[in-house]
Amino acid sequence: PAERAILDARTTGQIVGDPDTVRAGLDALIGETQADELMITAMIDSYDDRLRSYQLVADIAAGRRLPPVAPVGS
Repeated sequence: PAERAILDARTTGQIVGDPDTVRAGLDALIGETQADELMITAMIDSYDDRLRSYQLVADIAAGRRLPPVAPVGS
């Protein structure tokens, strides 16, 4: 129970998943906070992977449909 509470506290506000999940999470966050601007951070070591993550979020925020993402290792 205590470990779960720590994990929940550390992941509050994180949005992780496929494009539809991220879009829903962003919509929910904006709806809850009435924010007109978001600051996105990605805890990804590789510069190229981090840049790709930001590009995906930008595409989602712009309403562009994204092709399915291949599973890691494919």
